Amino acid sequence: MAVAADTWRAGVGAPADTDATLSAGQHLALKYFLAAMVLFLAQTVFGLLAGLQFIYPEFLFGVLDFNVNRMVHLNAMIVWMLYGFIGSIYWLVEDEAGTDLVGAKLANINFWILTAAVTVVVAVYLVVQVGSGTRASIWLINEGREYIEAPRWADIGIVACMGVFFSALEPIPLVAMVVHAVYDAGRHGFRSNNHPALAWLIAHAFGNFLGAGVWGFMQTLPQINLYTHGTQWSASHGHLAFFGAYTTIVIAFIYIALQKWRGDVWMSGDLPDGGWKWKWALGLQCVGMLGMTMAMLIAGYEQAFVERAIGGSTWQAFFEGQTQPWFVQAMYWRMAFGVVMTAGLLLLFWDLLSIGSNETRPAKQVHALDEEHPAKA
Repeated sequence: MAVAADTWRAGVGAPADTDATLSAGQHLALKYFLAAMVLFLAQTVFGLLAGLQFIYPEFLFGVLDFNVNRMVHLNAMIVWMLYGFIGSIYWLVEDEAGTDLVGAKLANINFWILTAAVTVVVAVYLVVQVGSGTRASIWLINEGREYIEAPRWADIGIVACMGVFFSALEPIPLVAMVVHAVYDAGRHGFRSNNHPALAWLIAHAFGNFLGAGVWGFMQTLPQINLYTHGTQWSASHGHLAFFGAYTTIVIAFIYIALQKWRGDVWMSGDLPDGGWKWKWALGLQCVGMLGMTMAMLIAGYEQAFVERAIGGSTWQAFFEGQTQPWFVQAMYWRMAFGVVMTAGLLLLFWDLLSIGSNETRPAKQVHALDEEHPAKA
C-alpha cells in the first residue's frame, strides 16, 4: 500500500516537499483513502458482474457464482465506507483537537491488521464458494447469513476497530443539512477554495435526505416493510442511502485531502481544463445512481404486489415475480445506469489523479473571496 501511494504521488506530479506539511494522522488518512478507493472499484466491478448475472444467469456459473459476486459487492461497500470514515477522522482529528495524534504507530499497525484481515476474508469468499456449514466454518470461513456473511472473527475485529465512528455520524439532521447546504452555497455565491469538495458535500446533503430519509421512511413502517423487505425496493433504498449518505462525503474529504497534499493549491473556478472532469464525474455518478434507484424501486413495487400481496411470499410467487415484464425491464435499466455510474467512477479516478497536479496558484480562503466581491457577500 505504501508503494502504491508513492507511485500515485510520483505519477501525478505532487511536489516532493508536500509530505512534510502533513501530520501523522493525515499520512495515515491517505492510506485509508487509497484503500477505500480500491475497495470502491472492487464494489463496482463485482456489482456489474452480479447485475449481468441477473440478465444472463449462466454467466461465470461455477467460476464466480452470483452469491459470491453479491457477497463481495455488499461487503466491499460496507468496508470501503468504514475506511473512508476512518480516513476522514484521522485527517481532521489533530486540527480539531489542537494536538498531535497519540499512538500513531499503533494506529498504523491497526490499519495494516485491518487491511490484511479484509484481504483474507475476500480471498476466502472467492476460493471457498461451496461447502458444508459447520461450527468451524461459521468462525473461520462464512457465517452463511445473508448480507452478513463474514466469518465470526472478522465481525468481532471490525466492531473492535470501527462500533463508535459509525454511530456518531448517524443522528445528522437530514433536512437541516439540505437547508444549510443551499443557504451556504447561495450566501457565498458558490465561492470556495475547493469547488469539487463543496459540490460533493451539497450532493451529500441532498442524497442523504433522499436516500436515508425519504427512501428509508417509505418502507420503515412495519405495515409496509412486511411487503417490501428483501425485495428490490430494499435494494433501491440501500443503494441510494449508501451513495447519498456515505459515498459523497468520503469523496468530498478525499478532494480536501488532495488539495493540501498537493500544496494547498487552487482547486476552485478557472481551472485549466474548466473542471469538466469532476463535474461530469459528479453528474454521471448521480444520474447513474438515481437511475438505478428508480429501476430497483419499480422492480420492488412489482415484487411487493406479485410475490407478497398476491402470492403470499411462497417460492412459486418468488419465481413468478422475477419473470414479470416490469421486473425484467427494470433489471436491464439498472444495468444500463450501472454502466453510466461506472463511467462516472472512471472519470472520478482520472480527476483525482490529475486535479491540482500542475497548479501553481495558492488556494484562497472564503473570507478573502468575499472581500473581493462584497456585493455578493
